[in-house]
This record gives sequence, C-alpha cells and structure tokens, in this order.
Amino acid sequence: NLRVIAVGEGRNDEMFDFGWIEDMRTKRRIWQMDYRKTTHAGGADKNRQAEEVINFAPGTYTLYYRTDDSHAYRDWNSRAPYRPERWGIALFPVDDDKPKGLHVLPGIPRAPEIRDLPNENVVAQIIEVHDDEHIRKTFRLNRETLMMVYAIGEGDDEMYDYGWIENRNTRETVWRMEYQKTEQAGGADKNRLCRETILLPAGEYVLHYLTDGSHSFEEWNARPPRDRFNYGITLYELERH
Repeated sequence: NLRVIAVGEGRNDEMFDFGWIEDMRTKRRIWQMDYRKTTHAGGADKNRQAEEVINFAPGTYTLYYRTDDSHAYRDWNSRAPYRPERWGIALFPVDDDKPKGLHVLPGIPRAPEIRDLPNENVVAQIIEVHDDEHIRKTFRLNRETLMMVYAIGEGDDEMYDYGWIENRNTRETVWRMEYQKTEQAGGADKNRLCRETILLPAGEYVLHYLTDGSHSFEEWNARPPRDRFNYGITLYELERH
C-alpha cells in the first residue's frame, strides 16, 4: 500500500493540472486525479488536492503529471495553495518504513524532437490522412522496444482524428491518443499533437488511425497544424532492450 498525494488545478468537474498512475505492462491507468476525488487545497478555489491509499499489485508503474499553460508552481495567476511545494504528485509509504520490494527506476526519457530522429528509426507510419478514413498498419517487435509515438489529430476535449496501437493477438488497445495527452499543434486550437515515449513488449501489433468527416490533410476547415504533412501517426524506435 502507498499513499498518493496530488495537488493541481481544476474547476467545474474538470482538471487542468493533474496526475495519474499507469501500469507499465498493460498501459492501464490504475489511478487518476479526477475532480470528484479532490478537496480544496487552500488559496484560489481552483487549487485542488487528492489523497488516497492505493493497493498496488506486484509490477512496474509509471507516475505522470500534466500541466496546462497557466497557474503552476511559482507562476500563479491566482492565490497559491497552502502548500505550493506539493504542486504535482508524490507517493508516500503508509507507515514510516519504506515498503519491502519497492524500487524507484529511472524515468522513461522525454520524447525527443522529431527532427532529431532519422527516417530509418520509423517502425510504422500513417500520415497525410484524409476525411472518413480508418487506416491500419501491422508491425512486429522481436524484443521489448522503447518507442516514441508522434501523432497529430483533431480534438476538443475528446479526439475526432486520432490513432491507437492494438496487440494483434489479444486485440487489446495498448496505447491510445487521448485528448489529455495532447498539446496544441499550431494553427486552429483543435489541432492536437501527442509526443510520448512508450515501452512495448515483443509481439505483433496493429497501428490504427481514424478520421471523421471534416478537417484532415488538405481538407482543412480551419487553420492547419504546423506539421501538416505528418497529420496522422508515426512510431519511432528509440532503443531495444
């Protein structure tokens, strides 16, 4: 058992600065700082705190925290919370002693810039996607591989043009382009960019990209993203384990 304490920003049942915990093997979120779990953290009403004891099964987990572009540690646009140094997310022992068998591993490296990756690192790619398409590409990994997902799509609180990765044998979705993982991609606000580092076990996978009936490559109904020619999804190999 570990105690998670997270402090962030939210209002009207929505979080803007928040954390979550993901099972590294299954990619499933086992905990997330949802607004309904929070209480007032002092200062401005939008300062929120979540505290909960979580029972972890044996395994490897990743701790995440995401912020928007305003009201953060030492960059407040309203009154700071009572304990500003806790802005973020942390795990603590429930008792004073560190639990046996607990090891903190080096963090997954931040996804590099796409310009820093050579074309030969591309494992699978679906780009220049038009309206009303669902394109699939199959790929195989012979060993556990650290990869970068680079995806551009359309979204506004939810995604309309987006990609995902599916295990071909189990049909399980092992990664999905969710709105909260994205940032603005230039042009219209609804252009969204996701650049994330993931670790995939050996196996056979299917890369998917789905678009709705408007705003896609060369069929824009608003300003296009900066990197319009990569509208879609690309997987880059970073290293093999």
